[in-house]
Amino acid sequence: MTAKSVALITMSLRPARIGINVAAFVQPIIEKALSSADVKLVPVDLRDFKLPIFNENLAPAMVPAVAQFEHEHSRAWSAEISKYDGYVIVIPEYNFGNLTTL
Repeated sequence: MTAKSVALITMSLRPARIGINVAAFVQPIIEKALSSADVKLVPVDLRDFKLPIFNENLAPAMVPAVAQFEHEHSRAWSAEISKYDGYVIVIPEYNFGNLTTL
């Protein structure tokens, strides 16, 4: 049986982000839960890919059937995420959306 790999993706890009800390916090918890399975958890930081707002001329679902990505950053991101069998995504929440005002 081949080991599975799961990407732990940090999505926050802001300079004062805490998403990377949240990912580091949950990583050992997830690894413990997966310890009986043959699964490797791999941290992936969206910041490392320097992606702009989606700027391709075609939808990702159209690759490769219709055409290829135009930009290198899209090709690099696509190549990275295609390596994994599953994903855990740490998604940022901005503007204090979880806090109530007094």
